[in-house]
Amino acid sequence: MGAVERLNMQLTVSKNEFAQALRHVAPVAKSGAPNPILSNILLTARDGTLELYATDMVLGVRSTCGVSVAVPGSIVTPARQLLDRVAALPDGTVHVQQTGGQLVLKSGERVFQLNSSPGDEYPQPPTAPESGWVDAPAADLARAIAMVRHAMADDDARVVGNMELSVKDGTCRVAALDGSRMALAEFPWGAELEPILVHRRCVAELAKLTDGSDDVSVCIVGPSLHVRSAGVHMSILCTDGTFPPIDQLIGRSFSGHLVVDRAQILGAAKAVMLSANANSGALLRVGEGSVELLSDAATYARDKISAETNGSTEIGLNYKFLIELLTVAPGDDVQFDFQANDELSPIQLVHRDNGRMFTSVLMPMRK
Repeated sequence: MGAVERLNMQLTVSKNEFAQALRHVAPVAKSGAPNPILSNILLTARDGTLELYATDMVLGVRSTCGVSVAVPGSIVTPARQLLDRVAALPDGTVHVQQTGGQLVLKSGERVFQLNSSPGDEYPQPPTAPESGWVDAPAADLARAIAMVRHAMADDDARVVGNMELSVKDGTCRVAALDGSRMALAEFPWGAELEPILVHRRCVAELAKLTDGSDDVSVCIVGPSLHVRSAGVHMSILCTDGTFPPIDQLIGRSFSGHLVVDRAQILGAAKAVMLSANANSGALLRVGEGSVELLSDAATYARDKISAETNGSTEIGLNYKFLIELLTVAPGDDVQFDFQANDELSPIQLVHRDNGRMFTSVLMPMRK
């Protein structure tokens, strides 16, 4: 008789709870990572709990679910394959076991088998801080991230490829910018946090974790930001650097103003964008009681809508940036401030609401 292969891990778990935990963790593990092990996910079963962990060495996400553990253990298996196969299992109880380098998933008569390896081959999760946690206003934080993330530079090598987060004197500031635009969201938060820089590839997962949650707390330990919510623990290795002084870009005095229905100008911008030249942008023309949007490409487009105006101007803008701003800007109406009769003037949007403020600046493009 052949030798019986040793079980390295064996448990049963609800398919829905397993799938939910995987959805938090699996997006961090990227196929094609420089280190192939980072396309995998670490599973650790012990004391009635299954812990799932994935990291790209900057962002780490850990999630747990309750299980019945027959044989405790720790293994590594491909994240995307595991996510897809658990999703394809029938609802109910999933039997999980690992033996002989193979992870077996079984629910009903459906069985999947995946390659696996010992858990000690994977980077281990950081120890969760025991103290220093502060509760975060989750809805405000999620909203602020949603409003500013479009302005982050698409450049991993520069400091502006990050989002800045700080809390001082009871006000949280969340900011992003590149060479052509800036966005800043501020809201009340009774805490004190030194400014940190969150890398752009971590921002999307932070937004998902905070959105829709009413139980979020944060802690900063050394260079790392820790965030936890409803059984999920996220650790982010913050970027070392100094964010540009955004206060120099806002708060200036403008002589011209434009107040317009947000949905109307967004619809006009999307229409004119169909004919705008991606390199030279298009024109925003403010006149008495109206604003016009015009393309300056060979395939001409124009739209004109009513607006409250004070002063006139004609400014070249990147319409893609304008559309992204209008998509996230709060309120039914938006106010843009500009320097009248100055085609090189930036345009600034400011929205205030019950102690919360959103500010965005778009720099002009030469016509």
